Amino acid sequence: MNYKRKTITMKQLLFTFAVLTSFISHAQWLEGGYIDELGKETGETFDYQTITGQFSNSRVECSRCVYFIEHNKKEKVLGVIIYPFGGEEKEEWREDTLQDFQLITPTGKLVQIETFCFDGMMFFSEKEYKQLMRAIKKSGKYKAYCDYDDGVSITSYAFNFEN
Repeated sequence: MNYKRKTITMKQLLFTFAVLTSFISHAQWLEGGYIDELGKETGETFDYQTITGQFSNSRVECSRCVYFIEHNKKEKVLGVIIYPFGGEEKEEWREDTLQDFQLITPTGKLVQIETFCFDGMMFFSEKEYKQLMRAIKKSGKYKAYCDYDDGVSITSYAFNFEN
């Protein structure tokens, strides 16, 4: 093989890898579709991300946790469904409550938004949805934290996501 040709090919490969890596790291949202109670597609869609993060409580520290972020732009709602230990079972809380959701933007700004915690999900609608959309309007990596405090115990949730 010609050495010069090999160098060009390596540069092309490195460039292609850099472009693909950049695309993948900023194209985190996927499109999903809703299905009805009969299992048929409704034609309505939502954006989503599945992310691995951590959670801690009085029994476990920094355990693996899966977060499913579902963003319905048409309905203007966003939910973060929590699966402790990376399992199939959603988080279970003693009661439905309002909690403080903290977000650190790519520029390092801390934004605090109230979230409604119910049925294993942090839910944003109306005013809180608008606050969240303003906070994540730029592309980049965001860090999210939420402590669920029911007055008896505190569970901490943490994950990063790309927008």
